[in-house]
Amino acid sequence: MKPLNFLIFILVFFSKIPFIKSSECVGTKNLNIGFLQNEFIDYEPYLYYELGNFASKSEISFKVELVEDNYDKFDIIFGEYQDLKIFQNKELTLNTEILDFYKRNNIQISGNILPLDLDTFVILSKDDQKEFSFDELSNFFNPMQYSLGANLLYKDQLIKLITYNLNGAPLEENDINLEYLLSLYSSTYENLNKNIIESNFIELVESFDSNENTFTVFSDGILLNKNINYRYFQLFPTTKYLWSEVEGIFERSTINSPISFFGFSAYINNQEDLGFICHLMDKNIRENTFRNFNLQISPLSEREVEDISLNIPINYKEILLNKNKNIYELDSYGIKNYEKFIQIISGKREFKELINSDNYLN
Repeated sequence: MKPLNFLIFILVFFSKIPFIKSSECVGTKNLNIGFLQNEFIDYEPYLYYELGNFASKSEISFKVELVEDNYDKFDIIFGEYQDLKIFQNKELTLNTEILDFYKRNNIQISGNILPLDLDTFVILSKDDQKEFSFDELSNFFNPMQYSLGANLLYKDQLIKLITYNLNGAPLEENDINLEYLLSLYSSTYENLNKNIIESNFIELVESFDSNENTFTVFSDGILLNKNINYRYFQLFPTTKYLWSEVEGIFERSTINSPISFFGFSAYINNQEDLGFICHLMDKNIRENTFRNFNLQISPLSEREVEDISLNIPINYKEILLNKNKNIYELDSYGIKNYEKFIQIISGKREFKELINSDNYLN
């Protein structure tokens, strides 16, 4: 065989072998999936839909169960990033396809939890508005509508919002900025839509669609859903001023980048079964998730929506360019004092009651 013909034969032969790319993302024929129940968003129908597609394409079988005390029996567990952290952290060797996915989106991975969702907060309105601060929102009054629609009784949501409002600063006892922020939430509470304060996500969307609120709080992924109709959006407003310990005065707050949090994620027990993870990271699957599943699953960066960028508002593109630069986890002090925060916001407790009396006297 002539050298040129032999080279062509080799190229054609190897181009027909699928393992060059896909072998890193294959797994066993029986996939055992667990999920953690979430009181705010139900991811289960989405998981069944994509597992069905993946199983049909890969000729595998799968089983899905609610995780209780048996987390180690599952190959992969899906849930909110914060909830998955209760399980044992393990070292994970990732394949090239998954590593490239996170490298492309400038996300650092450690341990065996793989985030598939990065949320920052936006507010939507069905009316034309102008940008405003949280201080202005706390004083906003509309005689025909509630000022704000939000779920504040979902613990993760409230602690994330407070951390966001404080530009990622840790929540601390006897903190002037925390006291000021909770006072603004307390003012906002007076005209908050209390019918949905402990609603799930679907009820929050229904409230928005019914135009019950002038503003409604969502994660930014809502902006990509093809069925969401709004006239105005902005990042959830931060406070106009923050206390400076150095200067001893309130200074104008300057927020350069949105504060973000990992949401829907996968906990990997069996790194030999990463095929479904590769499936979920596929560009077309991600776009379908953003556009057709109203779950607020948000892109990790602007790189994930390059092919649909013509349909994205320019100010949302700016958010996507910056949202992976300031990623935070839930504040432990906030989680511990969540109930007290709610009582302060609703006027049932004063901020000074947050202060540990023993520490205060020292």
